[in-house]
Amino acid sequence: MASCFVRVPFKEAISLVGRRAVFLHQGMAYVPVKELATILSSHFRARVSAELVKAYKFWPEIIKDERIQRMLVNLSNHNAIDFNIYE
Repeated sequence: MASCFVRVPFKEAISLVGRRAVFLHQGMAYVPVKELATILSSHFRARVSAELVKAYKFWPEIIKDERIQRMLVNLSNHNAIDFNIYE
């Protein structure tokens, strides 16, 4: 059944190739639909990581905004995340 697989470039499915969870043909990986979440989650993780690096560079500017600072203090007070910001 061709509809049970998604064709992706080989380098996008390397983690699945190591587990032998894909079919390889002419430089393409045919990924079962049930394994597609693995590729999507790795893309998501890479994207979030890159955006966090960008956000960290702007942290001093972000923290100057009183509205954001108040929100972060409230999150810290609820033991959600500790941002080391205190009133």
